[in-house]
Amino acid sequence: MGFDNFTYYRMMEESLKEIEKLDKKPTLLLHSCCAPCNAYPLELLVQYFDLTLMYNNSNIYPESEYQRRLDELKKYVAFINNKYNINIQMIETPYTNLEYNKLLEPYKDQKEGLDRCK
Repeated sequence: MGFDNFTYYRMMEESLKEIEKLDKKPTLLLHSCCAPCNAYPLELLVQYFDLTLMYNNSNIYPESEYQRRLDELKKYVAFINNKYNINIQMIETPYTNLEYNKLLEPYKDQKEGLDRCK
Protein backbone atom coordinates (compact mmCIF):
# COMPACT_ATOMS: atom_id res chain seq x y z
CA MET A 1 0.00 0.00 0.00
CA GLY A 2 1.52 3.31 -1.07
CA PHE A 3 1.24 6.53 0.84
CA ASP A 4 0.95 9.93 -0.75
CA ASN A 5 1.34 13.38 0.76
CA PHE A 6 -2.40 13.66 1.36
CA THR A 7 -2.41 10.42 3.33
CA TYR A 8 0.43 11.64 5.56
CA TYR A 9 -1.34 14.96 6.05
CA ARG A 10 -4.53 13.20 7.15
CA MET A 11 -2.53 11.00 9.53
CA MET A 12 -0.96 14.13 11.01
CA GLU A 13 -4.36 15.79 11.41
CA GLU A 14 -5.68 12.74 13.26
CA SER A 15 -2.66 12.73 15.56
CA LEU A 16 -3.06 16.43 16.32
CA LYS A 17 -6.73 15.91 17.20
CA GLU A 18 -5.64 13.32 19.77
CA ILE A 19 -3.00 15.68 21.16
CA GLU A 20 -5.64 18.41 21.56
CA LYS A 21 -7.47 16.15 24.02
CA LEU A 22 -4.51 16.09 26.42
CA ASP A 23 -4.50 18.23 29.56
CA LYS A 24 -1.04 19.56 28.83
CA LYS A 25 0.99 20.25 25.71
CA PRO A 26 3.58 17.53 25.15
CA THR A 27 7.16 18.49 24.38
CA LEU A 28 8.67 18.04 20.94
CA LEU A 29 12.29 18.18 19.81
CA LEU A 30 12.41 19.33 16.19
CA HIS A 31 15.47 19.44 13.95
CA SER A 32 15.83 22.77 12.22
CA CYS A 33 17.94 23.59 9.18
CA CYS A 34 16.83 27.20 8.61
CA ALA A 35 14.06 29.71 9.19
CA PRO A 36 12.24 29.31 5.83
CA CYS A 37 11.94 25.53 6.28
CA ASN A 38 10.53 26.10 9.77
CA ALA A 39 7.94 28.74 8.89
CA TYR A 40 4.92 26.48 8.41
CA PRO A 41 5.91 23.74 10.89
CA LEU A 42 6.45 26.23 13.71
CA GLU A 43 3.20 28.08 13.07
CA LEU A 44 1.37 24.75 13.17
CA LEU A 45 3.23 22.90 15.91
CA VAL A 46 3.33 25.69 18.54
CA GLN A 47 -0.41 25.21 18.85
CA TYR A 48 0.07 21.61 20.02
CA PHE A 49 3.56 21.27 21.53
CA ASP A 50 6.10 22.96 23.74
CA LEU A 51 8.89 23.08 21.17
CA THR A 52 12.63 22.85 21.34
CA LEU A 53 14.54 23.33 18.10
CA MET A 54 17.82 21.58 17.47
CA TYR A 55 20.14 23.32 15.04
CA ASN A 56 22.58 20.56 14.10
CA ASN A 57 23.80 21.20 10.57
CA SER A 58 27.47 20.44 10.08
CA ASN A 59 26.55 19.36 6.56
CA ILE A 60 26.21 23.03 5.56
CA TYR A 61 29.23 24.60 3.89
CA PRO A 62 30.83 27.07 4.24
CA GLU A 63 30.65 27.96 7.90
CA SER A 64 29.50 31.48 7.03
CA GLU A 65 26.35 29.94 5.47
CA TYR A 66 25.86 27.80 8.56
CA GLN A 67 26.04 30.93 10.74
CA ARG A 68 23.79 32.97 8.43
CA ARG A 69 21.07 30.30 8.66
CA LEU A 70 21.44 30.09 12.42
CA ASP A 71 21.18 33.88 12.82
CA GLU A 72 18.02 34.03 10.69
CA LEU A 73 16.51 31.11 12.58
CA LYS A 74 17.14 32.89 15.89
CA LYS A 75 15.38 36.00 14.55
CA TYR A 76 12.41 33.94 13.36
CA VAL A 77 12.13 32.06 16.65
CA ALA A 78 12.16 35.39 18.51
CA PHE A 79 9.35 36.57 16.22
CA ILE A 80 7.26 33.43 16.85
CA ASN A 81 7.92 33.58 20.59
CA ASN A 82 6.68 37.17 20.64
CA LYS A 83 3.69 36.50 18.36
CA TYR A 84 2.39 33.58 20.44
CA ASN A 85 3.78 34.68 23.83
CA ILE A 86 5.69 31.41 24.14
CA ASN A 87 9.28 30.35 24.70
CA ILE A 88 10.63 28.02 22.03
CA GLN A 89 14.02 26.82 23.22
CA MET A 90 16.97 26.27 20.88
CA ILE A 91 19.82 23.79 21.09
CA GLU A 92 22.85 24.64 18.97
CA THR A 93 25.50 22.04 18.27
CA PRO A 94 29.05 22.96 17.27
CA TYR A 95 29.95 23.30 13.61
CA THR A 96 32.06 20.27 12.73
CA ASN A 97 31.99 20.07 8.93
CA LEU A 98 35.36 18.32 8.57
CA GLU A 99 34.43 15.59 11.05
CA TYR A 100 31.00 15.27 9.44
CA ASN A 101 32.52 14.72 6.00
CA LYS A 102 35.06 12.22 7.34
CA LEU A 103 32.26 10.15 8.84
CA LEU A 104 30.42 10.10 5.52
CA GLU A 105 33.48 9.42 3.35
CA PRO A 106 32.97 5.61 3.26
CA TYR A 107 29.43 6.12 1.92
CA LYS A 108 30.19 8.69 -0.79
CA ASP A 109 29.44 6.34 -3.70
CA GLN A 110 26.30 4.74 -2.25
CA LYS A 111 22.93 5.31 -3.84
CA GLU A 112 20.13 7.05 -1.97
CA GLY A 113 18.33 4.90 0.60
CA LEU A 114 21.25 2.72 1.67
CA ASP A 115 23.52 2.93 4.74
CA ARG A 116 24.52 6.57 4.17
CA CYS A 117 20.92 7.60 4.84
CA LYS A 118 20.88 5.93 8.24
